[in-house]
Amino acid sequence: MKKILVFIFIFLFSLLPFSGDAADRKDHSQAALWVERGIKHYSSNEYDDAIKAFNRALTIDPKNAEAYYNLGVVHFHIGEWNQAIEDYSKAISLNPKEAKFFSSRGYVHASIGKDDQAIDDYDRAIALSPKESEFYLVRGVIYFGKGQYDRAIDNYNKAALLDPNNMAIYYNRGKAYEKKGQHDRALEDFKRVGIMK
Repeated sequence: MKKILVFIFIFLFSLLPFSGDAADRKDHSQAALWVERGIKHYSSNEYDDAIKAFNRALTIDPKNAEAYYNLGVVHFHIGEWNQAIEDYSKAISLNPKEAKFFSSRGYVHASIGKDDQAIDDYDRAIALSPKESEFYLVRGVIYFGKGQYDRAIDNYNKAALLDPNNMAIYYNRGKAYEKKGQHDRALEDFKRVGIMK
């Protein structure tokens, strides 16, 4: 009888970590549902409801990086840029391997004139996802705004290699060539996008 009780105790004890994992998975699933609701609210321009849904997800799962990321998206959209930066920073602290978290925070930094922080964020996004042409394009635009036309052109060139059909790349590169006084190259890019004939 004693051996049976010991066996039952060991068997029940071995289930405890599994039960905790199941509860964690359930919490994660519930939080993911709230994130999905928040995204639907955001897509329907229901920003207050989106914020409530993302906060509900974080109440269930305080380490949900996607909930913080999506809060950042909403806060940026409604003009609460400092809050968006804070949200993206929390997402990054929870998952520092997600390029979109860095690029989104970088975009906000660029929008409020914090160009050096924006470039740092885009550097990190590119390190994580070096084949994302949009990262190079935006970093090029930031360098252009700083008057660093060679760096801007370098980024536009990298973007063009990755996405040769994106006309925004050639337009922006043409503007940078124009600023450098390289009018032939500028004209070439402007013709490519149909601005000049």
